[in-house]
Amino acid sequence: MHLQVVARDLVQGQQALWFAVPKKLLPRAVDRNAFRRVARAAWEALPPREPSKAAQAGLLKVRSVDPQWRELSVISKKKIWRAEIDALLDRFVMPRSGA
Repeated sequence: MHLQVVARDLVQGQQALWFAVPKKLLPRAVDRNAFRRVARAAWEALPPREPSKAAQAGLLKVRSVDPQWRELSVISKKKIWRAEIDALLDRFVMPRSGA
């Protein structure tokens, strides 16, 4: 799966993460919802940082999917997704504020 994060600034003190999971790429609702839960958990697990140093909002987009995923279990997919999302968020440095 290839993911993309697009950052935007919001009003000071507000932070948000939105998801774009196209039905065309993940046709099963179970998979789309599992992806959203995994992404939300990765976002919430980020350590708090200074709001001025962090992006205020981000859109996490699913850009492409590996065709062999149809054969994997949901648990296997979740592990792969979490690793990719963690790597992307760490690289992008988009942490939540507050603790």
